[in-house]
Amino acid sequence: MWGRRGDEKELCDEDAFDFCPANVNAAPVENLGQIVFGERIQLSLYDIEFLKNEECKLLCQPKKYQAAHDANLARLINGILLNYYHHWIVDNMPVRWCFSVGSLRQCKNGFPMGCYVNSNHEINVPCAVSSQMLMKLADTFIYYNHVDLNISYHSGEGEEWGERFSDPTRGGRIVSVRVSPRSISHESADNLNCGGDRPLLTFGPKTLPPGSQIIYTYSVNFVVRAGVALE
Repeated sequence: MWGRRGDEKELCDEDAFDFCPANVNAAPVENLGQIVFGERIQLSLYDIEFLKNEECKLLCQPKKYQAAHDANLARLINGILLNYYHHWIVDNMPVRWCFSVGSLRQCKNGFPMGCYVNSNHEINVPCAVSSQMLMKLADTFIYYNHVDLNISYHSGEGEEWGERFSDPTRGGRIVSVRVSPRSISHESADNLNCGGDRPLLTFGPKTLPPGSQIIYTYSVNFVVRAGVALE
């Protein structure tokens, strides 16, 4: 897992920001193209097991901040303002973010760290928040600390290649991975709630996040796609 600026001119590792740490206990498996083009792959702490759904799972211990001028918090703010994107892969497939711009639906590889709402209620990038909510915010950073990962797969049931599995219904090929980033203000790591009615995790240029901490969570959902090779 790695991040880069939205204009794709500047690459950086995920540990350049105060995210959950990378998994350093195992080496990533890289294909020839990744090696040739010098892509830096880092393993994450996301625990994804094929066909195992997860709901509102804690990713790592909360990140705590002591002051609004905390250097780590300042880097997060800078990353949002400069439109840095997370670029992830699952099973060597890019994780894509789909969003609406007016009446159009767009999809991109990767997704932003968050978005900034200025004093005129205008946003610097497409924001995964309703327009009604944006009108209530001003000079505010919205931070994505939760992701919903929707993984589509082609089942091995009834397929010649599926006969290699002891149970073809439990085997398959991933055809797409979609991410829906969300901003959630969790009460505590012991009381997680990823419902759609949760307040946003927001902070200002000179204010701390709620509870002076950021709690990272994720959910995983597998969906079978019959007759689909790739999306």
